[in-house]
Amino acid sequence: MDRAREDNATRLLTASYRALPVLGLSTAYGAGLVVQGTSWWEVAASVAVALGSAVAVPLTRSRGVRRAAENLPAEVAAQQPPDEDDYGPGYLGDLARHWAAAPASGSTRLAHLRQYRPDAPDFEAVILAPPGEAVPGSLDARAVAAVFDVPEGAVQLAPVPGHGPGRIAVQVAPAEFLARRDRGAPADGLAALWEARVSSPRGIAPGVQLVGHRFEAGRIVLRAEAPDTDLLHLPRLQLARALGLEDPELLMVETDGMAHAVITIYADHPLLTVREATPDDLRMGKDGRIAIGLRHDGRPARWPLYDPELGALTDLLVGAPGSGKSVTLLTLVAAERISGVVSVVADAQDGMSLPEAEGRVFHFGAGQAESAATLAAFSAVALLPAAGERRPGMGLVRPRQAVAARHPDHGRDQPDDRGGRGDAEAVP
Repeated sequence: MDRAREDNATRLLTASYRALPVLGLSTAYGAGLVVQGTSWWEVAASVAVALGSAVAVPLTRSRGVRRAAENLPAEVAAQQPPDEDDYGPGYLGDLARHWAAAPASGSTRLAHLRQYRPDAPDFEAVILAPPGEAVPGSLDARAVAAVFDVPEGAVQLAPVPGHGPGRIAVQVAPAEFLARRDRGAPADGLAALWEARVSSPRGIAPGVQLVGHRFEAGRIVLRAEAPDTDLLHLPRLQLARALGLEDPELLMVETDGMAHAVITIYADHPLLTVREATPDDLRMGKDGRIAIGLRHDGRPARWPLYDPELGALTDLLVGAPGSGKSVTLLTLVAAERISGVVSVVADAQDGMSLPEAEGRVFHFGAGQAESAATLAAFSAVALLPAAGERRPGMGLVRPRQAVAARHPDHGRDQPDDRGGRGDAEAVP
């Protein structure tokens, strides 16, 4: 209240001082026109006006100086940059201070700063120019990258929707830029390696192109394609050598037999942790297949145990000693027993190849002589006609139940606990 009263008094005194010469002299001039001659008061009035002006000047000037001194801090503060405390604390405040101190930023300032993650330096902000001015064109991605000492590719500038050139949105993301570069580097190197050692005219598979790839945990999956009208040929050992793999077992190649292939490169051998088959895996499905194991990529490996249209299938297992032939055969025998299929085993090595199968199958022949007799007998059985069918020189083929009735020593017609039952016998 006192300050307002003092301001009003100062303004009144100043206005009076400004009006004093005009009013005083005008009054003296008007009085001189009315009264003829020169009177003493005319001289006295002029002197009084001069004296009043001389007395009022120091008072009004002192008031003005005092008022200007009182307003000076606010005016100086408005013209100076913000104090450090005005930038805010922490990382974002440091960014704003760093921008204000950089010569390249000029009179602009950073506003609306937002850090993406606390553990990364990436942030976004808005570059603001002074009111009525545009952001200088010299503030491009290169200049911003220089201010914050980051790669130029980590800086992106864009207009702010709904605003003019007085503000520009900026994104500074060095961590994301380095992550993108690291993700792209392996792919670029792999493509260059494939082109140089595989698809080039002097490569192992000229013309075979790398058409796709993806990086997964513990492995890299590639897709390759042969040129038009050509059949794909990718020798696994040569491909492993070309790709710089020391262990070829880490490379798997699958083709469609025509022009496409899927190549998988593993960091560790994929078959070291394969689990054993369970009874559910070995139980034959409606399509006659069992899940004998797992593929290198974890998918079930389906094995045709029986074909509903063709019947039993013949397989040939070939491999070096210790490669798993006996284990595979025992797995098939277990699958046949679980699925109710008759198993006949002929072991020419006196039963030493599959000793676990003896007593667990319909018939087990050990030794060369017994193996030969077993194969001959069951080959003859395989030539027998189906039950109920007549053939020249043979009587009616009846089911085994009729034979069991005529020959009590055959036992009752129950499933054999060693793997199944006979299907039919010829009756004269």
